[in-house]
Amino acid sequence: MGFALGLFVGVAAEPMFSTADLDPPDTRTTATAFARNNGALGWSLMVIGFLTYGLGSAALLALNGFLTGQLLRALVVDQRLDAVATGLAPHAFVEVGGLVACAGAGVLFVHALLRRVVLHSAIGPRLPLAAAVTAAGGFLLIAVAALIEASWSTVALS
Repeated sequence: MGFALGLFVGVAAEPMFSTADLDPPDTRTTATAFARNNGALGWSLMVIGFLTYGLGSAALLALNGFLTGQLLRALVVDQRLDAVATGLAPHAFVEVGGLVACAGAGVLFVHALLRRVVLHSAIGPRLPLAAAVTAAGGFLLIAVAALIEASWSTVALS
């Protein structure tokens, strides 16, 4: 929800930049660099989700959505629909899914902890396991998105 709200506001807001303002893509940028960058965001979302019970990660996802909306608007205004269709859209769906999964894993971890500590409830292995599987799936999606993003940045933006 946070990402979608940020995306809507980013597209509707006054543009902050155009594609001419962007640095030309570095053809040496690899999927590893994108995975490291987006993986760090995934970890941040998980930790912030854990510390704020999801509120901070929703705000961070909204900011990410806003910046993505601004990029989408700049590409459309500069008539770069090819870049939207071939790169931004395919990798964004996978990446956002991974980021949301990481944020959700943080909330699941803190929920399990609060249930155990505050309510003195036996949580069993299911809730922590669900959080771990959600986090693993999120980081797998982020890795796949990095492969798409590396391919797009060297081909579509050139």
